[in-house]
Amino acid sequence: MLFAISLLVAAVCIILALATFNWLPLRLWWRRRRRVQELAALLPGPKTLPLVGNANLFVGLEPAQVCQVIADLAAKHGDTYTIWFCSNFSVLMFDPRDVEVVLGSTQLLDKAVEYGFLTRWLNEGLLVSRGRKWHMRRKIITPAFHFRILEQYVEIFDRQTRQLVKHLQLARGNHGNNSIELGHAAHLCTLDVICETAMGVSINAQTNVDSEYVRAVKTISMVLHKRMFNIFYRFELTYMLTPLAQAERRALSVLHNFTEKIIVQRREELLSNGSKQQSDADMDVGAKRKMAFLDILLQSNIDDKPLTNLDIREEVDTFMFEGHDTTSSAIMFFFYNIATHPECQRKCLDEILAVMGKDKETPVTYELLNKLPYIDLCIKETLRMFPSVPLLGRKVLEECEINGKIIPAGTNIGISPLYLGRREDLFADAHSFKPERFDVVTSAEKLNPYAYIPFSAGPRNCIGQKFAILEIKAIVANVLRHYEIDFVGNASEPPVLIAELILRTRDPLMFKLKERVY
Repeated sequence: MLFAISLLVAAVCIILALATFNWLPLRLWWRRRRRVQELAALLPGPKTLPLVGNANLFVGLEPAQVCQVIADLAAKHGDTYTIWFCSNFSVLMFDPRDVEVVLGSTQLLDKAVEYGFLTRWLNEGLLVSRGRKWHMRRKIITPAFHFRILEQYVEIFDRQTRQLVKHLQLARGNHGNNSIELGHAAHLCTLDVICETAMGVSINAQTNVDSEYVRAVKTISMVLHKRMFNIFYRFELTYMLTPLAQAERRALSVLHNFTEKIIVQRREELLSNGSKQQSDADMDVGAKRKMAFLDILLQSNIDDKPLTNLDIREEVDTFMFEGHDTTSSAIMFFFYNIATHPECQRKCLDEILAVMGKDKETPVTYELLNKLPYIDLCIKETLRMFPSVPLLGRKVLEECEINGKIIPAGTNIGISPLYLGRREDLFADAHSFKPERFDVVTSAEKLNPYAYIPFSAGPRNCIGQKFAILEIKAIVANVLRHYEIDFVGNASEPPVLIAELILRTRDPLMFKLKERVY
């Protein structure tokens, strides 16, 4: 009898709970879910499995195989197709006309969910921020890339790339017989460059490769790669229990503490120097005193209020993140291309010597770097074939139409500069390195400039692209004046690419350097 009464009371409680429960959020979620499924069914894509969606297509694959799967799906389903990664719905778009609508829109400015993995490091910096915050930050950061500020940065480019040349001299050995991983050397150089231009301090990454800061940058980059492309690490519940999460916390402690220490020191220096008049004068982009990115942020205001230390840290960290791995990737592939095309390397050198002369000690300057049009062509062609960021993502907040295709709210849109740059219908002989193709714009490129988007495009294009191009040219000019570069490997077999956060190769690209004698 007591058991029956208890059961009755429990049933009454459950009925009352269900009666008073607010079902509206659940009904709304279910309605949105049904809408997504209805619209997804109208678009081509591979068949899905319960719960996992299409994740089975990627489980167990080597990173290098992911690129091929994406390309194979495009060949089978067309330029627009759907992917379900568990409960996350994505639409991949490879038609430049669709890309133009997405990247050119002022309504589709939010980044895809995968960018959320960056927030522990970057918080709400320019790369991942949204809405008014993104708009205001973009406005105050833009002057940091004015040509007169870039002109000041070139001295840092020159000094650090000369350190790179010394590093290469040691690495090649007394007789020049050693093979060198140029990508790693370029990575350390760009890390030194970005630290000095961002914060006004040097971490000496090229001479102290085992420093705590350099190791932390390497760790956090590895963590981000794994979180984006390993299903086990994508979910917070499983990820937080892994050793990888612990490694991330340790690395972030080093990175954030370092940046915050520099911010506090520099803010105190500005306060002790004392005068608002001097600060106003320094904000003039024509000011003679060399300014780090940090200085500009410290002297900026939003709504008549100075940026907090956290505001500044997230933008400095964003500049650090976006400015070293991407550039070193481009440099590595640039040297690969000209090493496997000696005639192009010779043209690059001839142009450098014509502009700078045969004196290897002649410093590179902003003016001289702008007189290297053929190297510009080689950089553009390298970024077409090997864009540093192989995949871009946007988040659809409200249901929209893109060239007749209805895209439901909550969709992630994926766009691949790598895939676009290899399309034969857009770029003739697309798998061949032909810098001259950018000398005369083809009819396909005239039809739609969104076929070539290594720096993204539209309102959220890369704010630092001029910075990156100048840095690449400075490294190329100094390295090629000193060394002839030969590729160690089979030039007829293209490198196997891994399209992660930053484009890289499965195996290191190795080179031999022969000292130039004039």
